[in-house]
Amino acid sequence: MKALHALQSLVLVVAGTAGCFSCAGNPPTPPAEIEDGAPIPARSVERPALKLESMTVDDFALLDQTGKMHELYNQPGARAIVLISYAVACPILRWNLPVVEELVAKYGEQGVHFYYIDASPQDSREDLVTEVEEFGLSVPILQDTAQIVLPTLGVKRTADAFVIDTRTWNLVYRGQINDRATYGAQNTREGGDFLDDALASFLAGDPIEIERTEAKGCLIFYENHGDDAVPNYSSVVAPILAKRCVSCHTPDGIAPWAMSSWQRVRGWSPMIRETVRTKRMPPWHADPHYGEFSNDRALLPSEANTLVRWIDAGAPRGDGPDPLPDLSKLKTPQNSPIHWKLGEPDLIVKASRQELPATGIVPYRYDRAELDIDEDIWVKGVDLKPSNFAVLHHSAILVLYPEHLKDTQPDYAQGVVSYFALYVPGMEVAFFPDGTGKRIPAGSKIVFQFHYTTTGKAEVDEPILGLYLMDEPPEVEYESTSAVKWVIHLPAGKPDHQIRAIRYFARDVMVCDLIPHMHYRGRTMRYDAHKPDGTVQTLLSVPAYDFNWQTAYNLEEPVFLPAGTKIVCTGRMDNSADNPFNPDPTQNVEWGTQSTDEMFIGYMNYYVVPGGTNLLEEQ
Repeated sequence: MKALHALQSLVLVVAGTAGCFSCAGNPPTPPAEIEDGAPIPARSVERPALKLESMTVDDFALLDQTGKMHELYNQPGARAIVLISYAVACPILRWNLPVVEELVAKYGEQGVHFYYIDASPQDSREDLVTEVEEFGLSVPILQDTAQIVLPTLGVKRTADAFVIDTRTWNLVYRGQINDRATYGAQNTREGGDFLDDALASFLAGDPIEIERTEAKGCLIFYENHGDDAVPNYSSVVAPILAKRCVSCHTPDGIAPWAMSSWQRVRGWSPMIRETVRTKRMPPWHADPHYGEFSNDRALLPSEANTLVRWIDAGAPRGDGPDPLPDLSKLKTPQNSPIHWKLGEPDLIVKASRQELPATGIVPYRYDRAELDIDEDIWVKGVDLKPSNFAVLHHSAILVLYPEHLKDTQPDYAQGVVSYFALYVPGMEVAFFPDGTGKRIPAGSKIVFQFHYTTTGKAEVDEPILGLYLMDEPPEVEYESTSAVKWVIHLPAGKPDHQIRAIRYFARDVMVCDLIPHMHYRGRTMRYDAHKPDGTVQTLLSVPAYDFNWQTAYNLEEPVFLPAGTKIVCTGRMDNSADNPFNPDPTQNVEWGTQSTDEMFIGYMNYYVVPGGTNLLEEQ
């Protein structure tokens, strides 16, 4: 009987955890002998005398295991947010997963939002998907691939829970979920339900009795070499800025300030940190899980980690020369109307001088320009340069054919269905794919469609268009098309309006780039290629669309799509007051060309595969 009582007083040891290196810790202390018939003593709940450090949790944005973006400070209806550090295969954390699900059921409808955050470099998105499916999780797992969220919270182990008051973004509790699990073992007795108690007290408006406990979980591996390893500005930080940021942050450039010296960068470093953590900068909105793009300007996780660690260390000058002053003197191709990246154009077309007001919404403007050509020309590349990069939001260039060729003119539909060329801020200027070109018949005119924004003062812009010509007609024509949703009706206040558009290809094609286009209510867009064999290939996913950046996503290698493929563009729009970009959530919104209307267009550029399948001919 003594042996039986001893076994009853032990915590329940789970099979298979004895060899867990990350969670082994110290072995359990053998219990004292208990006499036959003696009552089993109740386990005393440890009340650690830890003090909750005063902390405001800074904003961040992370993708979850499904590719959905979550931003901490954009949590409509949330009274509190619970963050829990995560890692796949951690036994202590897995023991707590059912407990967290119970808390979600108990507090979710009271305005408590739950998120796991996984910063472990060994965990892939596929690992997280498997974890969610295997354990039936309702809580999203956010991936901190750059390791810039959990380390700044001081997290060293998994199962470290944070309760954040959304009124102030301050911590009100940090530590264990409960004290059931420890290293290599768990128990089944009643004990300290720290997270549950903290949430109950917070929601009731009562003081939280225990605000701080010490989390017990698996240690998390961080890529950097410790808090003392501050990146050097000259040799490490400045090259990242030069590669990812300086092309826009130059004098008279697209960005509002120039990265012209360490002093300037240090002064803006808190803002750099915020925009990196929330993924607003650099402006690249594609989910890295899908596709590779030649113009990808997103920070690598290691680069984001380096910038945040350097800024958190005080943005020190360190040793070595400052390369930014010399770089800032150079006019980059994007920011110089006299520097042509592709060389001097064969033909330059000037648009009319555009005078802009200081404030207000500027309707789309159209301007025509004559072409001095007496025979058909084939174009292999274009480069539109505004004289004022701060005001031109984007521009579509169309070609107006002469009257006798109207029947052969592409169906641009004012740039909705297609275009001849496109300009967006910061886009990479390049020639069309080898062996392709675009035709301009003799007698045509160039039509500029301009979308301008105001800056707070009166502005002027004098755009010029450079055309690069081919010596002879190409083998195939480079074409622009789109999947368009022509009928849009967004009910006032609706937060999650699903929408879809389709483009069918009857011929074998090579798709080269993708340009999603919506207005202020657009939140996500995804391009899926549904092939005739039943397979589906995701070409691009934009989980946090930003109307301020009409990005063209240039595929690293053109993607072959067999005849019969459908490009299905799916997305969602937010016409509610929770959308900070929404001009008026009380209004129903219809399809229209102005920014206050709405569009859903999945542009794409492609060329037909010579000698490939043509289903129209087969019919």
